[in-house]
Amino acid sequence: MTPNQALVDMHVLEGLARKERTRAGATCTPNYTASNVCKNPPGNGDCARAITDPDWLSEGANLWDAPHPAMPLRLARTIDRRAFDGPSLDKAWEPRIVGAPFASDAAGFTGSPPLAGVINAWIQPGGQHVFVNGDPCTAFDDVIYYDHLLVRFLATQGKDLYFLSHPASHRCLEREKCPFF
Repeated sequence: MTPNQALVDMHVLEGLARKERTRAGATCTPNYTASNVCKNPPGNGDCARAITDPDWLSEGANLWDAPHPAMPLRLARTIDRRAFDGPSLDKAWEPRIVGAPFASDAAGFTGSPPLAGVINAWIQPGGQHVFVNGDPCTAFDDVIYYDHLLVRFLATQGKDLYFLSHPASHRCLEREKCPFF
């Protein structure tokens, strides 16, 4: 199956929660952690209308229990390769193949060519078109994670998508605990 077909089959391309084609898992709860400062939990959201998270970068740390594929897409490839047969296709997609989700950091992609990719920034069940401000009351601050992911990518001139180079520890971006901070 092509990545495009996977996105179609998961109803990601239409992105319409109101169609109720997918729903969150049984443990769906607001992505919120109570504390001395965080005393007003958000509403439950609509777990029955949760759109699919094809990249699942929170790996379950976001408490919404988003529907997601068993193997997240996390699509990225090098921009310096033209694919014209099986071996060249594998070489072009080497960053994603080597930096596969859930692999060890030692197995991550450490190549140097610039990368191109598509990431779906999933924040909440009903979808959200932008990410603006982080929220210290969230169990997993998706906004901070995506901000740091983007800044790291730009700072390395498009050569490091941290979830590919560090498949096991990339969530350190969310609380600024990665070694480069």
